[in-house]
Amino acid sequence: MANSFDQMNYFKEKTLVEVAKRCYEGTISKESAEEIAQELIPYSHPRVRCCIYKEREIIRERAFLAMGYTPKGHDLVPGQFVYVLEAACDDCNIHRVRITDNCRKCLFKACVNACKFNAINEGDSKMHIQYDKCKACTMCAKACPYGSILVSDRPCHRSCPTGALIYEEDHIAYIDESKCVNCGQCSASCPFGAISEVSFIRPLIQDMREGKTTVAMVAPAILGQWGKAHLEQVYEALYQIGFTHIVEVALGADLTTKNEAHEALEAKHENRKITTSCCPAFVSYIKLKFPKVYQEHTSNVLSPMAITARIAREKYGKEAKTVFIGPCVAKKAERLLPKNIENIDYVLTFEEITAMMKAKDIDPISLEANGEDVEPGSLSARNFCVTGGVAQSLNNYLSEIGSAERLTLKTANGSKLVIQYVKELAQGKQTEDVLEGMMCEGGCMGGVDSQISNLILSKNHAKAENEKVKDVKIVENCNKYQNISCHFDKETDR
Repeated sequence: MANSFDQMNYFKEKTLVEVAKRCYEGTISKESAEEIAQELIPYSHPRVRCCIYKEREIIRERAFLAMGYTPKGHDLVPGQFVYVLEAACDDCNIHRVRITDNCRKCLFKACVNACKFNAINEGDSKMHIQYDKCKACTMCAKACPYGSILVSDRPCHRSCPTGALIYEEDHIAYIDESKCVNCGQCSASCPFGAISEVSFIRPLIQDMREGKTTVAMVAPAILGQWGKAHLEQVYEALYQIGFTHIVEVALGADLTTKNEAHEALEAKHENRKITTSCCPAFVSYIKLKFPKVYQEHTSNVLSPMAITARIAREKYGKEAKTVFIGPCVAKKAERLLPKNIENIDYVLTFEEITAMMKAKDIDPISLEANGEDVEPGSLSARNFCVTGGVAQSLNNYLSEIGSAERLTLKTANGSKLVIQYVKELAQGKQTEDVLEGMMCEGGCMGGVDSQISNLILSKNHAKAENEKVKDVKIVENCNKYQNISCHFDKETDR
C-alpha cells in the first residue's frame, strides 16, 4: 500500500516541511497554521477543491496535526492518533444505495416490496429513493431483478478492519477510538486525503534545539525510502537533521527472534499455536476482537521497537530521547502502552523525517557518511519489514543454534487475511505453529506511511544493501544484550 505522491500527499508533505522549518527556527506557534495556509494557497482561484477557502482550511487542519494538535487546534484526545479532516471529508457525501439508469421501472416493483421503510417511489423514467426515509439496508438492491440498484461504500469505511470508521449518510466520517487499532488503512484508502495522523516533530525538534541526546531508532523498512540512497547516506542525513545517535531496530528484532523462537517451540510441544508480536495493529486487532486468542496465543515477547528502545537506554542513558522511525502509524499508539511509555519518547514516520530533511535542505543521496558507525542487525532481522520475514527468522535462528527442530509457518499479508486467519485460529482450525500477521500488504516496507512507489525495486535495493550484513548472526547480536528484558506481562502490560 505504498503511497504515490499525488496532490494530496504533496500538500501533506509541504505542510510538514513548513512546520519543521518553523520548529528549527524556533518561531512555531498556533498562529503558524494560518500563515502556512496562506503560503501554500497564495492564488485567488481554487485548483483542487471548490474554493480557496476550503483549500486553506484543509491546510490549516493539516498544520495543526503536524504541530501535534487536533485538526481544530485543540489538545489531543488521549490515545488518538488518526483524525478526520472535516473540511476535506465533506466532499465524500455519497449515498450508499443508488438507483441507476438501468432501472426499467418494471411492473412487479420488487424494490418497493422489499423496502420496509416506504423509501422508494416511482419517478418519470425510473424509481427513486427518498433518502430521508432510507436506512441503507440494501434489501432493495438484493431484490432488483435487473441489478440496477448500486450499493457502494466509502473507501475508508470499507478498508477499516474493525468497524471503527463510522459515518451517517451524507455526514462527516467519524473514528470510534474504542474500536480503532490505528492501522492507518482508512488514511491510505481515502481518495480525498481527508484522514491523517498527528505528528510529534515539534517537541522532537525542540529537544534537538536544546541540545538533548536524541537517538534515532530506524526500522528495517528504511531501505528504499529515499530512492537509491545507501544506508550510510541516510544515516548521515539523520545526523545532519539533529540526531546524535542511531540504533537499528534490527538489533531489537534479533532479540525478538530469539525469544519468540523459544516461545514457539515451547508452545509447539504443548500443541499450542502462537501469533507474532511485531506488528502493533495486528496485536491490537487480536486483543480487541479476540481477547481469548490474545491471552492464549499471542506472543508475550516485546516488539523490536520496544526492545530497541531498551537497548538505546542502556547505550546512551536514561535521559536520552528515543525516537522510532518507520512507516507505521500504529507504532504511535504502541508507544503509549505501559510496557513502552518509559522507554520510547517519540514515533515519527518516514514522511515526517523527509519533511525535516527538506526543511534543512538535505538530500541523502548527495551525502557522504561522516557519523559514527551504526551497529548492524542480522540479515534475518532486516527482513522483518517484508511479509514472511518475521516468521522465517524463527527458523533461521533455530538453524544458527544447531537445533534440528523447525516451526511450520503461516503468514497473514494484509488486513483481509489477518481477519480470516485469526478467525480460523480462534476456531481451532490453524495447523501451523506460528501465525505472522502484517496489517499492511507487503509488510512494513509497504506500510501506510511508506514513501516507496515501487515495492519490487525497493526490495531489490534492500537486498543489495543487506549483502553487507549477510555474515552478521542473530545469536551474536543476542549475546551482546543478554541483560535486556524482552518479555512483558499480559495482565499488567509491563
